[in-house]
Amino acid sequence: MAFTFGNVTEGSTKTPTHNNNGEDVYIFASYGLLGTAPNNEDMTYGGRTCHFICEYADAYFHGTLWVCLNAPTGSNVLQISDTDYNASTPWVLLVSVTGAKQAVPTSYNGQIGNTSSSSRDITSAAGHKVLDFIRGNTLSGGVYVAGAGQTEIRDDNIGSSHEDGAGTVTMSWTFPSTRFIHIGVDLPPDDGTIFDVPSIPTVGNTGQGTSSPLSYNCNGDILCVGVFDGEGSLGTVSGVTFNGVALTSLFSESDGNWLGHFWYLLNPPQGTYNIAVTMGSGTLAKILVASIQNCSVVAPTIYNGYAGLNSYPENDLVCSEAYLVLDMVWGRVGITRELRSGQTMALSDVIAYKRGAVDYWSRWYTDTRECLLSVAFRGLGGRTLQIPALIG
Repeated sequence: MAFTFGNVTEGSTKTPTHNNNGEDVYIFASYGLLGTAPNNEDMTYGGRTCHFICEYADAYFHGTLWVCLNAPTGSNVLQISDTDYNASTPWVLLVSVTGAKQAVPTSYNGQIGNTSSSSRDITSAAGHKVLDFIRGNTLSGGVYVAGAGQTEIRDDNIGSSHEDGAGTVTMSWTFPSTRFIHIGVDLPPDDGTIFDVPSIPTVGNTGQGTSSPLSYNCNGDILCVGVFDGEGSLGTVSGVTFNGVALTSLFSESDGNWLGHFWYLLNPPQGTYNIAVTMGSGTLAKILVASIQNCSVVAPTIYNGYAGLNSYPENDLVCSEAYLVLDMVWGRVGITRELRSGQTMALSDVIAYKRGAVDYWSRWYTDTRECLLSVAFRGLGGRTLQIPALIG
């Protein structure tokens, strides 16, 4: 099937209406000063979930790129939501595309600058298309000039173009000097592949305590335990058991003041038993517990941690929508914590979760020194089917 680029909609609103005449809708959203940018974005188009591709941000600009795969046709509303009521209104561009592979793109490149030109190299291949977006902070229609070989599809407050794929495709623009954000993405062709995404894990019972043993009612396929030391104690954990069964240590994170340890148990006993933590040194400050349900019962391999004095602790994980990312966070007592990246709170102020993404971020607001542990768990099943692509 040949690539076609259909209707294009631009607007400065969180609820633009776009008349989709393609298979997919690609969405570029940009904000001016980062101080007024959202702490989190989530998007739906016509009620269908949009998938995050990438994000670029600095002290002056913030931009994200999304795609709604197999998007509903006709006029539908894009709904942008965030968790920061102070977030400014973005400039948004939606582009209908037909002929791209039904998957979230993984090859992209972007930058933020303050010049009169921008150039980005995108890894691509013959038969692909490269789509890009550019926005200058103070620019409006008729000033963006696309580079040689690019076909402009928009030149207003936002510029957009596409070009045939090759090993590397350079997407470039010139414009009056200003602060700008520029993102390009490679679109592989539709090859008839259908992705049967695994069922997404869920979080079952949660629990917390400040001493060992801790009574807990397990109701999941994987038991997760976060053990946190008191401020400055920098202790070690010799072992964790549930009903006498030993858990496995996955990783720990420390900044010299706070220390968090993540432990897990595959196929744990179901029901109420004691969690026992043995400290090798230091002071036990907090135990956090969660059961992961409806997941592949395998040792987790995707995780990240943060510890430090930062009002916005965050972790970056590379996974996919087939995963659920679990957050456990602890620090000073009496602190109210807020979610900043669309997670769902499972246990007030300390445990949260969200569906994964190709470039996933867990972000919190705490206003104090904290330790954040993030681990991804894969769903059950899932396969890739190959069917003959339609010839058009």
